[in-house]
Amino acid sequence: MGEEYSYVKNSSDKKQVHQGEKQEKEDEAQSKRDLLTVLSTVEGRRFYWNLMGDAGVFQISYVNDSDKTIFNEGMRSIGNQMLVMVNEADPNMYALMAEEAKAREDIFKSKRKKKGDKDGT
Repeated sequence: MGEEYSYVKNSSDKKQVHQGEKQEKEDEAQSKRDLLTVLSTVEGRRFYWNLMGDAGVFQISYVNDSDKTIFNEGMRSIGNQMLVMVNEADPNMYALMAEEAKAREDIFKSKRKKKGDKDGT
């Protein structure tokens, strides 16, 4: 993912085409390793999950303003690409990230409830 790059200058040159295909596969493998490195830590998974959330992956895009809806859909499209990247890198990673996000949410709700009990609300 990322910047588009032409690996071949002359598509009729079989050697260039072969080298270009090889380089493209190496670059894709490196991107996958990079992502797995980020996702290998709790902090990296939390950061990536929050980016997907900010991009609108977990909510609908529609609002009562067509320009804003179009913008939201663009953001959501990027977030969906991020989700695809996770699933291609490691199909089990999304489930782990969702589980960790749920645990964080439960802790937040528990703290909030305890604070409400102390405040008498």
